[in-house]
Amino acid sequence: MSEENAEIARRFLAALGRFDYDDAIDCLHTDVVWVNTTSFPGARTITGPRAVIDFWKTLLESFETRPEDGLEIESITATGNRVVAAVRSRAHGVGSGIPVDVHWALGLSMRGDLIERVEISGDHSSALEAAGLS
Repeated sequence: MSEENAEIARRFLAALGRFDYDDAIDCLHTDVVWVNTTSFPGARTITGPRAVIDFWKTLLESFETRPEDGLEIESITATGNRVVAAVRSRAHGVGSGIPVDVHWALGLSMRGDLIERVEISGDHSSALEAAGLS
């Protein structure tokens, strides 16, 4: 099951990266909860697939994505119903053009073949530790 869960996480993140929000929603459980760190912009906790996507869209309004930019999955670790992904996001400020290059991580909990919880972490090692995978 771990490899299947890793594939669902890859599909979800790839969908977010190409702005295919319908495909991203298809990966989320109807009761999904997205939990941000205090340093991640936006609400601390978001509940429901549409709210998660609306949050993501709002987050990206301040950025433009150029061909060299985007969301890159650096690694995925999975065991049981837990998946941890290390991600790199690159973009440019809409008005300023200032480049943004951020490495971050997220832990995902699965229910069946859907993501039921996403916990944002500032770094990969913290996400692995929080998921009990370190």
